[in-house]
Amino acid sequence: MRNMRRCGRVLRLPAVRGCSCQESSVVAATATSPTTIRHKSSSSAARLNTNPSDDNLSFRVNGVGIPVIPNSLLTHLFGSDSSTSSSLSPSTPFTLIPSVLAHLKSHGIQLPTAEEISKAISQRLPSSLEIPPLVGNDVSEHFFRIATDQCGEYRDHLDSLSAIPIPSMPSKWVFRSGWTKYTAGGKTSPVSVPDADALFFDVEVLVKESPLPVLAVAVSPNAWYSWCSNRLVDPKADGSMAAKTDADGFFAVEDLVPLGRPSVVVGHNVSYDRVRVQEEYARDPTRTRFVDTMSFHIAIAGLTSLQRAMVMAEQAGRKLTPKQKSKGFRGPPSKAWMEVSSLNSLKDVFQLYTDGKYGPLEKEKRDVFVTGTVEDVREDFQTLMTYCAKDCWATNTVFKKQWPIFCQRFPHPATLAGMLEMSTTYLPADQVWTKYLKNAEEAYKRLNGELKALLMARADEACEKMEGEAYKRDPWLWSLDWTPKRIKNRQTKSRKNSDDDLVVPKWYHALWMKPSSPDFKPGPHDIGSGMLVVPKLLRLTWDGYPLHYDKKYGWGYLVPGRMDNLDNDGEELPVDPRIWKQFVKKDTNGQDIRPRIPGRSPGENAEVLEAMWKEILEVEDPESIQALWLGINRFNSEMKRMSKKVGLDSGQDEISKKSKPGVGPFLEVDVPGCWFYKLPHKNGDELRVGNPIAKDFLPKITQGILGTQAGHDAERVLHISSVISYWRNARDRILSQIVVRSPDDGGAAIIPQMAVAGTLTRRAVESTWLTASNAIVQRVGSEIKSMICAPDGFHFVGADVDSQELWIAALLGDASFARMHGSTALGWMSLHGDKSLGTDLHSRTALLAGVTRDQAKVLNYGRIYGAGKSFAASLLRQFNPRLSEAEAKEKATKIYAETKGIRGYKLNELGRKLAKDVGFSERDAKRGVFSARDIIRMKKTVGSEEESYRDYADCIEKRVWMGGSESAMFNRLEQIASSDNPRTPALRARISRSLEPFYVEDNFMPSRINWVVQSSAVDFLHLLLVNMKWLMKEFNIRGRFAISIHDEVRYLVRSEDRYRAALCLQISNLLTRAMFSAAVGIRDLPASVAFFSSVEIDKVMRKDPLNPAITPSNPRGLQEEFGIGPGESLTMEETLKVASLLKPAQRNTKKVPSLLKIPEKPSLVKEAIARAFSR
Repeated sequence: MRNMRRCGRVLRLPAVRGCSCQESSVVAATATSPTTIRHKSSSSAARLNTNPSDDNLSFRVNGVGIPVIPNSLLTHLFGSDSSTSSSLSPSTPFTLIPSVLAHLKSHGIQLPTAEEISKAISQRLPSSLEIPPLVGNDVSEHFFRIATDQCGEYRDHLDSLSAIPIPSMPSKWVFRSGWTKYTAGGKTSPVSVPDADALFFDVEVLVKESPLPVLAVAVSPNAWYSWCSNRLVDPKADGSMAAKTDADGFFAVEDLVPLGRPSVVVGHNVSYDRVRVQEEYARDPTRTRFVDTMSFHIAIAGLTSLQRAMVMAEQAGRKLTPKQKSKGFRGPPSKAWMEVSSLNSLKDVFQLYTDGKYGPLEKEKRDVFVTGTVEDVREDFQTLMTYCAKDCWATNTVFKKQWPIFCQRFPHPATLAGMLEMSTTYLPADQVWTKYLKNAEEAYKRLNGELKALLMARADEACEKMEGEAYKRDPWLWSLDWTPKRIKNRQTKSRKNSDDDLVVPKWYHALWMKPSSPDFKPGPHDIGSGMLVVPKLLRLTWDGYPLHYDKKYGWGYLVPGRMDNLDNDGEELPVDPRIWKQFVKKDTNGQDIRPRIPGRSPGENAEVLEAMWKEILEVEDPESIQALWLGINRFNSEMKRMSKKVGLDSGQDEISKKSKPGVGPFLEVDVPGCWFYKLPHKNGDELRVGNPIAKDFLPKITQGILGTQAGHDAERVLHISSVISYWRNARDRILSQIVVRSPDDGGAAIIPQMAVAGTLTRRAVESTWLTASNAIVQRVGSEIKSMICAPDGFHFVGADVDSQELWIAALLGDASFARMHGSTALGWMSLHGDKSLGTDLHSRTALLAGVTRDQAKVLNYGRIYGAGKSFAASLLRQFNPRLSEAEAKEKATKIYAETKGIRGYKLNELGRKLAKDVGFSERDAKRGVFSARDIIRMKKTVGSEEESYRDYADCIEKRVWMGGSESAMFNRLEQIASSDNPRTPALRARISRSLEPFYVEDNFMPSRINWVVQSSAVDFLHLLLVNMKWLMKEFNIRGRFAISIHDEVRYLVRSEDRYRAALCLQISNLLTRAMFSAAVGIRDLPASVAFFSSVEIDKVMRKDPLNPAITPSNPRGLQEEFGIGPGESLTMEETLKVASLLKPAQRNTKKVPSLLKIPEKPSLVKEAIARAFSR
């Protein structure tokens, strides 16, 4: 191994037994001395021991009652300096404990009893543990060394590619199937594969005809290479480039590009090219790693979604929306970041890194590959091959600029090693996948056909209301276009206006196929559930009020009660106001419930208009309605004048608590007798809803908020729409997956087209698998992950990282607050909170916000990612549309005051002088956080004669958060995000240039805070993958990385190694968590996060191994349909009962020493390892 100390044998922690402590609390102990729980083998109850003679066999409890790992494991992970009788971090002074306890108490947190601590230990820590020695003195050195070893060979090749120029591009290309090599002097020769260890590579595809490659170009420091498909060169081989698959729908591996076994392949969006490489479909992983210059760019200088919109608007000369203008800005937006960042296309990236030196990259020929045919490629072969080669040259040019920047901005080798491992994703496929596609399509077509038939019947029924203008008395249909249109009888089309022609309303005519269509059928066969007419045909309601569509504001609903628009200057109203009477709701006293505008209309006018409303509803003659309104119009003048002030800006008018709140009313929508309110949009009230039966609104159906007055058929339409929603949205992506027959065993595989750093936070992006659903009983196709089956002799082994980003955020707060796990309320809840007792973060937020626990998760993560109170208020209204805007804002403010806290201030030198003048000590004045009210009071106490204290802002050094359960965490996140050089704490990864404070000043703060958390989560994943790869190699576990779906990781391993792989995952989690703790200055680890709650072992890639994956497209489940039974979900304790790292496959050494127990004296570890290897 490169630069690696020889690894010793597996070490085993001593066996421990559960304890039954009887003291009621650990508070007394924590105030005076560290607490250790010693586990005894006797049946007598264990006790809290504040001065144990030997704590190597004991689990410890820190100063706030959080169980932490035993000293023997502490020494193993953090080095001999960490072995101490203190259960606190050495950097946590005892003087901080009282303030920590006071903070926890202020948020209703009671420290756990010894019984509760014992229970937590028994649930999360195994009674014994075998763990391999680290490669280094502590976990930090371990990760640096193994990551350096894993990426060392690849880094050497990348260094060479960066330093050595490539040859000149050939002036003429050989039209020959397979690979052709071009060397100095214009020599060409056919080769089976490129004979180079490192390549720049690009593939071209005829998108319209096939996903298979048609051309490819590669270049190394020594030669150029071109590749042509056999079907391109030999027209007799195949008449077209159309996709050819076998009976299972799988492509032949021979139709892909053979690349041999290079070590490194560099490309822009290189996952697109990897999918079309033969060797990548082999079951056993190759040594080849794919390096993506697009991912490098996104990590170095990528853009947020808002910045992307700003750049595109700038390029197109468009203006931003009001929301975009205001979002994330604290002052006038600086555009300096546009000079150091760009969009992600090769053209834009090339322009950025070359600073226009070579001019713009020509991409016009790209259109041939998008819309052209194989004949087009043959006719213009030389030009198109040169176009492909120029992409390779441009990628080479970009990479040479990127590589030194990447190494400087991402210095830890685990970042590169993790990205390289992420580039090896692999999903096996077989006939189960083929059957899944068939079943899902059949179920979808059957249900979609039923839905269409129901909609056609509703349309036919509505069309009949043209007779006698009955539609004017229909609360939904009146606003459709009822202009008469003729549908020509195809047999009498020569006559201009035949009596046989159908006369139908214009909206109905739009649902017919064109008569010239070869598939023409009479009737509204072109109707679809996404059309604007459908919610009206279904007579949809929002909380009982009829839905209405407005071109400007989108979908909303109509609430009766408006009076100021019943005067139409004597002209007929477009709708009969009497139709709204059915929607006037009654209170418990039988009184009408209507909207009002408090404080904007005199009470006497409101009373007159209330009486008017009742009278109008009772009048039968429309002319009498208008006359009555005109006769008392004088009473309405003031209300009318006031109402006109209500608009989009002042906007969301308050409503009587008894009436229906909503987004509005909007008076521009002039529906006689009704107020118009917008439906709430998931991304904010300023956005409009385009389809009220889209997937985002499906939960509102089950909640009874979105309903129908059209009876069973309409309810059936809503149900079917919900059932087919997943497949309807994802089917094109799923059906277009490239499944290739494996070259070695006749199986097949799918290579996910994944950008390993597809977002600015460096999270991976892939359109199908990273958004794949888990199996839901009422969703067609949602069993997709369960349809990825391990081949015979293999199993999937994987785990979900428990509350990964929440733990990282809480850890940052704990480290900055007291350098002790659980010292903040957020940290304590995340480590020791119990869902069953309602003491975890999500349960506490749910109680505070009045929402479900799952909804509280969304609120919590949104807040941690930097979203503000307006986001929370918008979410609350989505969760409960009955909340008024004012109520939602009030709740959001309460939530944020309790969690994030309120704004406080650290004092500058002048402020500290002020504090001391009013009696604060030097220490309190320097360390304390003061509210604005505190500062103003201090200023008043000193007196107005002190001219220097005239403006309280002159006393402030910086703003911070105070008083909240998460204040310390947010202060630390903002400190990192606002630093001159924001980096992640664990691996020191640097933020994108587009968000660096030097370029954006104080703007984009939510995005910068989000980056700290999510980019740290990427560090976590990279560390986990690196350690897992090391363990699998060390202990000869045969398998490969399959995929990571954000918080999930899955490996494909040999069945006989599956339990050892599960054990490796647990150990990898332990080491990764320890690495994070060490990075923030806490050389200790809570017991509750040391191991995964469970590791899943399964034959399929489902999230829950016990889920039978029963759906409308798989109604019999996995067991009956495919013979696939449930998998296993094992805790660490359960895994240790069936697995040992050295069994059944021994390590690849000449002599295998016996397993070692960690000695009671840590200093003897090295001697024990030496003795073991000297046998």
